[in-house]
Amino acid sequence: MEKKKRDGYKVLFLVENILLAAVLLALLISEGSIWYWSHMKRYGNIHRYPTKLTYVAGVDMGLDLSGGEVCFSRGTEFGSGVFCASDPTRTDGKKGRCKHILPMEEAEVSTNADFNMPGFYYVEVSYKGVTCYCPIVVIDPKDAAR
Repeated sequence: MEKKKRDGYKVLFLVENILLAAVLLALLISEGSIWYWSHMKRYGNIHRYPTKLTYVAGVDMGLDLSGGEVCFSRGTEFGSGVFCASDPTRTDGKKGRCKHILPMEEAEVSTNADFNMPGFYYVEVSYKGVTCYCPIVVIDPKDAAR
């Protein structure tokens, strides 16, 4: 009887240890998963520049982003390169590995461009907290006539 009681305690002790190990493993895996997802970086890339990148000072008074496309994707900071970068293995005619291509007009767009003052400016294109930039130039009307 004493031996059966002792064996019962051993089994109970073994089951408790297995359950404890399973709980600790589950915590470790979930913490690792949380760490992994919290260290994900999102990337933005210009897939296609807008058809109009040059503006004439005093004539063109706003952005025209038609034809422009941006891609926003996720990838780990340990990954190699930008997910949207060129991928020569694609056969569907699209550029890059990114599947989320967005027309520039649908993203949040801002710029500090002064359309009355010649110079180089950047257009900031953002989507879900990720930003990429597109350069534009405003030229003097005298230079546009050439």
